[in-house]
Parts: sequence; C-alpha cells; structure tokens
Amino acid sequence: MLTQQVSSKQLKRNQREAEIITATVALLKDRGFLELKMSDVAKAAGCSMGAIYSHFFSKEDLLIACTSATMQSSLADMQKLLDSTSKPLDRHFLVLFFLWHKDNANPHHYMLRQLSWNPSVWQRASDYRHAQLNTACEQFDELMKVNCHKLLAEELGSEPEEADVNDFMVSTAGLSQGTYLFKESGLGIVHSMAADDDMERKHLVSLRYMLRGWGIRRDDMDGYLKRLFEQASH
Repeated sequence: MLTQQVSSKQLKRNQREAEIITATVALLKDRGFLELKMSDVAKAAGCSMGAIYSHFFSKEDLLIACTSATMQSSLADMQKLLDSTSKPLDRHFLVLFFLWHKDNANPHHYMLRQLSWNPSVWQRASDYRHAQLNTACEQFDELMKVNCHKLLAEELGSEPEEADVNDFMVSTAGLSQGTYLFKESGLGIVHSMAADDDMERKHLVSLRYMLRGWGIRRDDMDGYLKRLFEQASH
C-alpha cells in the first residue's frame, strides 16, 4: 500500500514537472530567456512559485530541463527514421535533415539548445539536470553511431574502425548543424549569402564534397541529397 502511495505521488510530481516544462517551452516561443520570469511560468502552468522551485533549482535549471525534453521528443522521431527499411545512408541524412527542418519550424528549440551549453547557464543548474541533458546527448550519439557503422560497412564494402564511425558521424552532423548555426547567427541574419534558400543549397553542396572525401558517391549526388532534404520536411 505504501509503495502504491509513493508511486502515485511520484507520478503526480512527474506530471506537474512535465506541465511546467511544456508551459515554459510555449512561453519561449514569444520571448527570450532573459525576459522569461518564473512568475510567468507559474501562471502559465497553473501552479505556485513554490511548486516551481520544488522542481527546479533555478531558471537555468528549468532551461536545461526544457532542452532535455525537446531533445527526447526529437529522439523518438529519430528512432522511427532509423528503424525504417531505407538504406543506412538514406536514414543518416533523413535524420540530419529532419533536425534542420524541425529547428526551422521551432527556432525556440534551437535557441534552448544553444543557451543550455552556455557555461554561465550550466554553472547555475543542478547536477541532476546536467545528467539529464548528457543522457539525451549520449542517446543521440548511440543511435547515430549504430547506423553510421552499417552505413560505412555498406558504402565502403568493409568493416569500419570505431574511429571512422565516430569521425563520419561527427563530421557530417557537425557540418549540418554548423551550417544551420551560421544561418541563425547574427552574421547569418545580416549577410545576403545566408538567405534560407542559399544556405540550404550550400548545406547540401558541402555535404556532397564531404561524402566524396569519404569515397561515397551517387550518379547524381546533388539530386539524391535534395530529394532526401525535401522528403525530411514532410
């Protein structure tokens, strides 16, 4: 009986925490992190300030919890893409392009991730939230590594070294995310060459050159990548 009571209390606590996170993410659509007030979060979540601070050590703690939650949502979608019957190379780029389109549709999610890795934010959050976010990142890495191993084995015709798997994953994901980072940065916003259509083209061209360096080719690599990019937007 006592175990059931504890489980029920924990379930309610988890539900309340999820409601606070959902309310915070919704508020961040229309305002920046600096403008966000915990009193606004409490009002939006329908709870007291005491309830907020019983779950979150600080505003930064809440920010990292929101980032972890949005990443977990993306991980569920990634898993579906990686479980498909497509070739491993297709699956890899469908995931990268899906993340690009998801950030475009939810720019506040992208900003959450960027802020969460800021040292000043990290220092004001709890070890528990650090562990949550690290776990989400490790899950992302593991999902991608398993598929990258299959990808390199199939495309190169031999069993890849672990270092090669890591290098391929980091280089392609880093290029994709780095291009998006430039597009959304202050420089990207004011620079004429960073228009959305042009950055999408540069993104795909850069990936084509990188794949060539790995010895991975298609008869029409530009068309292949463009098709996957468009497919990932649906």
